Amino acid sequence: MKHAIRFAVVLAIFAMIASLAPRPVQAQTNNFGLSDADAQLLSDGFTNFKAKSFQMNYSFKVDGTGIPDSDDVSINVTGSGGLAYDPAKLSAASANPTAAAGGITLSQVIKASAKTGTVDQSDNVEVRIVSGEVYFKDDVGTKGKWMKLSLADAIKQAQSMNPMTGGSSATSGSAQASKMQQAIMGLMMDPTIGESLSQIPTIPGFIVAKRGADQTVDDVRAATITVTFDFTKLVASPVIKPLVKAVLTANAEQSGQTANITDDQVTSVITLAKALLKKGTLTLTVLVGTTDKIMRGFGFNIDASVDTSAFNPSAKGPTNVTVDFLIKLSKLDQPVKVEPVADAVDMKMPSASK
Repeated sequence: MKHAIRFAVVLAIFAMIASLAPRPVQAQTNNFGLSDADAQLLSDGFTNFKAKSFQMNYSFKVDGTGIPDSDDVSINVTGSGGLAYDPAKLSAASANPTAAAGGITLSQVIKASAKTGTVDQSDNVEVRIVSGEVYFKDDVGTKGKWMKLSLADAIKQAQSMNPMTGGSSATSGSAQASKMQQAIMGLMMDPTIGESLSQIPTIPGFIVAKRGADQTVDDVRAATITVTFDFTKLVASPVIKPLVKAVLTANAEQSGQTANITDDQVTSVITLAKALLKKGTLTLTVLVGTTDKIMRGFGFNIDASVDTSAFNPSAKGPTNVTVDFLIKLSKLDQPVKVEPVADAVDMKMPSASK
C-alpha cells in the first residue's frame, strides 16, 4: 500500500509537469475547452498582477468521511487581513533568509473550527507582522494574551529543523533528496518518458478548462476560470504505461533493489490504482478582472475517493476527502497599516541544540 501511494504521488507530479511543459505548435492551440479570449484573459491575469500590497479574504474547508479506524472529520477556516511585502528584501533572502524578516507586513484575523465525530473545537487567532516582529494571540493557546517573537529567530529555528539545511538529520535528508533528484532527472532524460509525458495532456478528459459565472471582487467584475485535472482518466490511459514502468524502476533503484520491472508488474500497479481511485480531481480556480485583466483571486479544490476495503478489513467503504480553498484579493497596492502590540509578552525561540 505504501509503495502504491508513493507511486501515485510521483505520477501526479509528472502529470502536472506534463500539462505545463511546452508542446508542439499544433498542440498549443488546445485550450482544453476555454475560448481563445478566456485563455488569453487567464494568461493576462498572471502577467498583469504586480501588486505589492493587498487585502485578503479566504476560506479553507476539509471534509473526510469513511476514514478507517477514525471518525469523520470536518475543518473550517476563514480569515481576512492585509499583506504588504518589499521585493528587494525578499529577493535578498536567497542569500540570507533572515533578510526577509523586515520585508513583510501582515495583519490577519482567523477563525477556525474542527469537528471529529461528536467533538467540536474552535479557536480565534490574530497574527501581526511588523518591523520584523511577529505578534499573535488566540483563545486556546495564549488565552487571549498577546505574544511576540522575532521573525528572524523563527526563520533560523525553521532552518535548524529543516533536514535540507540543518539539524541532526541534515546529512541523511540531503542524501535522500539527492537520490530522488537523480532518479527524476534520469526519467526526464529518457526519450520514451518524454514521449509519454507529452501525450498526457492529450488524454481525453484529463484536463478540462472552463469559465464559470462571473463574481464581484472589490467592486470589480471578475471572470471565474477553472482548470480540472481528473486523475481517474490518467490512470485508465495506456499512455502512462512507460511512465509507470520508469517510476517503478527508479523507486526500486532508490531503495537499493534490483530494477527488473516487467510489463505484468506495470499492469498490476495500474489495475490496483484504478481499483483504489474511485474519484480523484484537482481543480485550480483563478479570478481575473474582466476589464483590468488583473488576477483578483485563486484557489483549488480536491475531490478524492479511495476504496481500500478489498484488503483493509477496517474499511467499510471508500474514504472520501474534499478540500476547498479560495482567496480573494482586494485593495491592490493600497497601504497596509499594522500596529505593534506594546504589551505583548516576549517569547524566546528555543535554541537548535535543545
